[in-house]
Amino acid sequence: MRWYKVSMQRTPEPELMDDREQAAAYAAADWTESHGKIPGYFRERFSDFAGGRVIDLGCGTADVTIRFVKAFPEVTVVGVDGSDAMLAFARKSVHNAGLDSRISLERRYLPDRAIETRSLDAVICNSLLHHFADPVAFWRTAASCAKPR
Repeated sequence: MRWYKVSMQRTPEPELMDDREQAAAYAAADWTESHGKIPGYFRERFSDFAGGRVIDLGCGTADVTIRFVKAFPEVTVVGVDGSDAMLAFARKSVHNAGLDSRISLERRYLPDRAIETRSLDAVICNSLLHHFADPVAFWRTAASCAKPR
């Protein structure tokens, strides 16, 4: 794998959205337009994807996770997030969607060596990079989760 240095202006946000009110506002937002496109983008980019085990890094309230699982009936997803507040909403959403058997949720603060197993078939992530003080740490974690292609 090659790493490229990219210069860009970044405005990092706090690493965790741990405030319950902040998580509630995020959970209540209508993400249909942006999040609804993610499974299609994934399918276009990885047309040979045959399913399997997927990890959603920084799953937040699991909106993208749920949309992904609905679009790919042959996958199971583990969603990881460092925020208990976000995961509380995620658990409720996953349960309400009837997807408890296909989505598991774990509290993990990234980077986390325990998930860097190179055993997953795909890594998805949305709206996480700007929470990292060191974006390279994020990319290393993401690359270390998936099986080599």
